[in-house]
Amino acid sequence: MTIYCTILLAQDKRPEIQAACIQADAALQAGVAQADAALHAGIAQAVAATWAGYLTLGAGTFAVLAAFIGASVAFWTTRKQIAANRDEQAKQRSCDLKSALYAKAVIAVATGIQVVVRMAQLEIHPKDVLTLYLERLPDLFGVQLVGELPTISKFLVGVQHLGRMHSDLMKDRPFRPDGQYGLDERISWSRKCTTVLRAVVKPLVPALVALRLELDMPVDGDEYSKIILAIIVGALENNERLYTELLARKTQG
Repeated sequence: MTIYCTILLAQDKRPEIQAACIQADAALQAGVAQADAALHAGIAQAVAATWAGYLTLGAGTFAVLAAFIGASVAFWTTRKQIAANRDEQAKQRSCDLKSALYAKAVIAVATGIQVVVRMAQLEIHPKDVLTLYLERLPDLFGVQLVGELPTISKFLVGVQHLGRMHSDLMKDRPFRPDGQYGLDERISWSRKCTTVLRAVVKPLVPALVALRLELDMPVDGDEYSKIILAIIVGALENNERLYTELLARKTQG
């Protein structure tokens, strides 16, 4: 009961006064309760509105964050794909360069073998025997630019044997300023030139096999060597038949 009703009841004990005080106090209490309820409701509504604002703001933040993450993932995925494409293109360029350099190197080796044929022709002046090979000599160094170390090693061994063969033949090659060579001398020298080819094939085959392997075109080295040797043996047999026929004509003549 309010303090005013308490004071009034202390002074006047009449029933109608008491009833009026009780009624007034009840009305006052009801108003206070209603006001309190309204206050709590207002506070709750304000809090709800505040959290709704926070959630709305949070949703916007998460949306921005999700967009950022999505963009970042797309960026890194694209960058990774571009890097992969660049790597693939770099590998392709490397393979193309290696193929071109190896092709030139093999042609240079073939020219070095062709020197033996020119060496056997005594009509060709000594200074002109190696001309074609010397022109191709720079192509031999391309292997060292792009090759793997084992391949480079095998290739250099083969080239070294090729150079040694040229040197040995040049030292023993007959030379007459007048260019007058007998048939026996020509045949003997030709036999020596073609015979050394068999010796140079052994170190050259592993080099050529290594080059093919790096170009993803592997070949059986033993079988390849057999094929090359079979060709050389066939060439030597044909030469021997020619020599025998020439000598027979010389005897008959």
